[in-house]
Amino acid sequence: MLATRFGLHAITAAHEGDWGKMVALHGTDIVRVPLASATEKLKLVPIERYKEAEVFFG
Repeated sequence: MLATRFGLHAITAAHEGDWGKMVALHGTDIVRVPLASATEKLKLVPIERYKEAEVFFG
C-alpha cells in the first residue's frame, strides 16, 4: 500500500511539472521534499533495521 501511495504521488508531481523533488513519508502523509534538502546530510540506517530485514530475506 505504501509503495502505491508513493507511486501515485510521484506521478502527480511529474504531471504537475514539480521537478527537483522527491516524495517522502512524513508521519502518515506523503509529502514532496526538495532533492537538495533530502541529500544535504548522510542518513545512516540503524543496525536494528538490518536485523529486522534478515528475518525476511536471510
